[in-house]
Amino acid sequence: MEINSYREFASLSEKGRWNVETDIEWDKIDVSLALIQPDLLQQLRDSALIESYHPMSTLSTIQLCWDDVDATSILQVEQFEGFRHFWVLRRYLDAVNFQPPITDEEVIGHRARNLDTVKYDPADKTQVLINFTWSEHFAGYFFLRVAEKAKEPVLSKLAKLIAGDEFRHAEGGFRILQNLVTSDPSSVRAIIAAANKFRHYGNDVVDVPVSLENDLEAILKVVKRTQKICKVPLSEFSLEAYA
Repeated sequence: MEINSYREFASLSEKGRWNVETDIEWDKIDVSLALIQPDLLQQLRDSALIESYHPMSTLSTIQLCWDDVDATSILQVEQFEGFRHFWVLRRYLDAVNFQPPITDEEVIGHRARNLDTVKYDPADKTQVLINFTWSEHFAGYFFLRVAEKAKEPVLSKLAKLIAGDEFRHAEGGFRILQNLVTSDPSSVRAIIAAANKFRHYGNDVVDVPVSLENDLEAILKVVKRTQKICKVPLSEFSLEAYA
C-alpha cells in the first residue's frame, strides 16, 4: 500500500475505521484465557503507555511540519487514532484485571519527565520523521505478532485492527518523507543518515527494542520502503543497526 496524497490517506482512514463499541465484543472476553499470557499483557501495557504519549510526541512533530499541509493532515489523524489505541488497550487490560492498572498519574508522570525531550529542534526534522515513520511500521508488526500469539480471541481481533491502523500511519509517514525528497532532493542523504540512527519514539516512555527479535521481515520491509524513496543501493543502510 502506497499513499500518494492526504486525500487518499483520509479515504483509507475512513474505510478502515473500526468502532470501539461495536467491533470489539467486550462482553465475550475470556479473562482466564487472557491471564495465562502475562508477558503478552505486559507488552500491551507498555504499548498502551507509548500510545498515551502521542499528545506530546506527535503534536511536536506536527509543529515541525507546519509548512507541509499533507504532513500536518496525516499526523493529525495519527494523533487521534494513536491515542484511541491507548484508551482501547487500557480498557482491555482493565477488563481482564491485569495488574498494576494504568493510572492517569502514571501517564502524566511519563509526560512530565519528557517535557524537554519533545521540544524538537527544527534541525532534527528528518530524524524525527524517520523515528515516527519507522516506529509506526514496527508497531504494526508488533500488533500483528500479538494477534498471532494471543490465545484470547477478542485480543487477537483487537490487535489485528490496531495493526492495520499502524501500517497505514507508517505509510502516511513515508508519504511525508517522499514529499520531502520531491521538494528537496538533497534531503536523501539526511534521510539515510537518520535511518541509520533510528530510535523508536517509545523509548521516551519504556524500553523498546528496535524490532521484534529476529523479525527480519519487518526490518527488510521498512528499509526497502525507505530505499525506494531515496533511490539508493540497499548497502547505504546499516541493516545490523536494526536487528
